[in-house]
Order: sequence, then C-alpha cells, then structure tokens
Amino acid sequence: MNVKEERCDLTDLLMGQCAHCQGHHDPVVEATKPRQYPVDTERSPITFAAFPSECPTCGELIHVGDVITRIGAFWVCTECGA
Repeated sequence: MNVKEERCDLTDLLMGQCAHCQGHHDPVVEATKPRQYPVDTERSPITFAAFPSECPTCGELIHVGDVITRIGAFWVCTECGA
C-alpha cells in the first residue's frame, strides 16, 4: 500500500519535513530577516572580492578583484577598512 504524504500549501514540502506545518517559524518572515554570518577568524583581514557588491559603510561599488577588508562581520572597501 503506497500512502502519499500531504504537502504544505505554503512551502510545498512534505508536511512532516515542514517547519511551518509543525508550528515552528513562518518561512515568509524567516526569509526576510537579515542574516548574521559567523566571522572566519582564520582568514586574512585583506582579500580580493569574488563577487560584485556594495560597501555597507559608504555605498561604493565593489567589483570582482577589488581589494577588500573585513570589519567585524562585514567586508568593506579599502578606503573604509583603512
């Protein structure tokens, strides 16, 4: 006998695997929360940008290959990191 488990209308996950259906967190709210990523203390404080982005301090565009540095949990342009 093949019993098909129902899926969540919001996440389309199987209800047994869905945090929403199990009464945990609302996935829509969770997806909009800012994320804090752990700081990797083993990394060099200066590196090259692997992705285009924007400096969170001054708003300057950061291009792939630009030198960037870390302040706390954020990677910033060299002017802000100096």
